[in-house]
Amino acid sequence: MPSTGVTGAPGTRAATPVPRGGFASIVPRPRLQERLDEAFGKRLTMLVAGPGYGKTTLLAAWCADVACAWYALGPKDVALDQVTRGIVGALVAVVPAVPASLASAGSMHDAASRETDRADSVAGLLCDELGEALTHDVVLVLDDLHELAEGSGGARLVQAICRQSPPLLHVVIASRAAPPFPIQRLRGRGEVLELTSADLAFTLDEVCELAYRTLGEPDEAAAGRLHSATGGWPAAVRLAVEAARTAPDPDAVLRRLARPDGPLHAYLAEEVLAHETPAVRELLRRTWALDPVSAELCDAIGAAGAAEALADLARCGLAAEAGDGWVSVHALVREFVADAWPLTDREADEVHAAAAAWFEAHGLYARALGLLAEADGGGAIARLLGARGREILARCGAEMVVRFGALAPVEALSAEGDLALGEAYTIRGESDRALEHLLRAARGRRRLPAAVAWRLVAAFHLLDDLDEAVAVCGRARLRGAAPEDAALLLAWTASAEHRRGNHGEARALAERGLGSPSRRATIGRSRLRTRPVPSSGTDACPRRSATSVVRSTPRSGREISSCAPVSVTTAARSSSSRGCTPGQSRS
Repeated sequence: MPSTGVTGAPGTRAATPVPRGGFASIVPRPRLQERLDEAFGKRLTMLVAGPGYGKTTLLAAWCADVACAWYALGPKDVALDQVTRGIVGALVAVVPAVPASLASAGSMHDAASRETDRADSVAGLLCDELGEALTHDVVLVLDDLHELAEGSGGARLVQAICRQSPPLLHVVIASRAAPPFPIQRLRGRGEVLELTSADLAFTLDEVCELAYRTLGEPDEAAAGRLHSATGGWPAAVRLAVEAARTAPDPDAVLRRLARPDGPLHAYLAEEVLAHETPAVRELLRRTWALDPVSAELCDAIGAAGAAEALADLARCGLAAEAGDGWVSVHALVREFVADAWPLTDREADEVHAAAAAWFEAHGLYARALGLLAEADGGGAIARLLGARGREILARCGAEMVVRFGALAPVEALSAEGDLALGEAYTIRGESDRALEHLLRAARGRRRLPAAVAWRLVAAFHLLDDLDEAVAVCGRARLRGAAPEDAALLLAWTASAEHRRGNHGEARALAERGLGSPSRRATIGRSRLRTRPVPSSGTDACPRRSATSVVRSTPRSGREISSCAPVSVTTAARSSSSRGCTPGQSRS
């Protein structure tokens, strides 16, 4: 016996009519109807989601088949007696045996008594009467519960009804925010059913069904684009479909959904974000270009109270958990904020600088480099590559190092930055650029650090300039070098000596490379002297001095073999995993 909006007995407030129509009359949602049927086994059912998620529409469709007392709260529901009259009026319309006189119970107590005590007393009286009067299940729907302030008498009344309700009364609330009272005890006893924005969002099939019923043409591809653009947000889907009905280019509707001339702009401004706190608005202004974000990042860029604000946005469906503490704000909300509440140039520069510093400090180099690139921070990119270049290469790959390194002024790059770029270009097979950066990293050094030397040896080796490869090794300093750098230098040089026909030298170097770090402290210059390759005809490489290496110019038109090591830490074992040795090309 559903509520039909009849008026209660004299002295009660009129029961709120159960809403009709909406999407439920166009797109059935049986999966959610079945979820709501579980409410008959719970004391409290909560639909908590932001504006436009179809909470009221869904409940109205479900209540068509159940005995329902419906009361929609509003801004006037401030005092306890006002909320009492509304709830009692809704119940009397469905359960006539409940005394209408209870409507005034909220104002019958001593004026000096606390409102919370009066709320508990009223709830007890009402639940006792319902316990005697009910002969079948009845649902009490309280729509727009977010209108009740935390700590108010109305909120305490609803809380007390939920706790004291008889077995046949089931309270269902719809709200844009979490209930203004604790529910941990009920939840711990398994007496709470919760549906969130993730549950209420349209599925792809539902978007297809709505588009077909509204536009009359089945177009799964267009429906897929609509679902992707809106994230299934029912209000956005509805507004887009309505706009597309008369638009000559439906795809254009999707492209301008949240723009000033788009169908969603006014809804976002007037319904969704108009009631957000200044703290939430400022968070959205500062983070729309940084998505996804974390509370710690938001704090770093000057968005105070971020943890609570992000939780509220996620709870009402304007943001979604992205895992590991990260939150992604809805794309349509970000698009609206970027246009309606833009940052000044100074604010944008401050936010980008603070965010880039935070990303760098937390090892999120790709995001740091992206922000520095947007800010035309070539010098800052050079500094970051110099400080973290090889770590960025290992984590993010050669493509990223090369892409952002191209934005850094050459004169601003340190030796470490050139070293990282040299290895990145080597991995990409760009011999000219690799050698250019590696030679700059070696410039002005009489003795070469092993980290620089092995990369130069590898570059010359892969260009088949074996004399230069061995000459560079002769200038290397191994004492104090990292074990992996020493091992790679010995391995590449051993391969070069082997190809030059100096098999004894190659074996000795290989044995050193496989030995302990203490045995690799030095390389005797006599063992690394430059020797010509045994010639058969004119195939011998021209010989140059080791000193000339750091002054040489890069060769043009040659590609480095794909067997170049992929990183400092993996090169030593890359030959076995990829089926080739440092000095051997794959056929």
